[in-house]
Amino acid sequence: MRQFFSRTTHLHIVISCLFLLNCQLGNAQPQNLSTSILRAQNLENQGISALNDWANMVETLRNPRTDSLQQLSTINQYFNRFSWRSDRQRWQSDDHWSSSFDTIRKQQGDCEDLSIAKFSTLLALGFKEEQLQLHYVFSRAIKSSHMVVSVRLDNGQEVLLDSLSDSLKSMAERTDLQAIYSFNRDGLWIPKLSRDKRSLSLIPSWERLLKDDPILRNPELLSQQFASL
Repeated sequence: MRQFFSRTTHLHIVISCLFLLNCQLGNAQPQNLSTSILRAQNLENQGISALNDWANMVETLRNPRTDSLQQLSTINQYFNRFSWRSDRQRWQSDDHWSSSFDTIRKQQGDCEDLSIAKFSTLLALGFKEEQLQLHYVFSRAIKSSHMVVSVRLDNGQEVLLDSLSDSLKSMAERTDLQAIYSFNRDGLWIPKLSRDKRSLSLIPSWERLLKDDPILRNPELLSQQFASL
């Protein structure tokens, strides 16, 4: 019983950290973590239950007996269950990239939102930046632009997390996808032009999220909190 309450308390701290970070990035300025904890305890209508579900999933996946492919499969399927909502439906905009915090809290989004949330979750789980890339592609299957996440495992294997499929396949196996560009927090790559890393200023939507998304901005902090569970 003592272990259960310890774990639950730590999960509350993780969620409270998220609310604190989100408030600090916005207009509200809570004075300390205690204030954020009180806010979190009274925000069921703003998605605290969904954030708890997410935190529980990440904490469970940190079990050392869970291999990388199982972690990736679980994360991919977790987000693929979210409700699909277009930018036009949610934001009355043709193109808007939502923060991971917002996507998880509301459990809805489009391919870009879900991919960004998967990317952030992998960082919070402890995957290294150099292992991860977001890929903006053209999907021949849906005849439209699309976004997926690639993960390079320690054994060199590369797999894709895709909102269109629960299966994990490599980019080479996905002949239905045509690469346009890829990026992470370190830079941008446009394969048809060169292998050189380019400035993220070419993706203003991503630059905005790097400043405004509490999960994407501070995954290392969250990873440390999860590691202490």
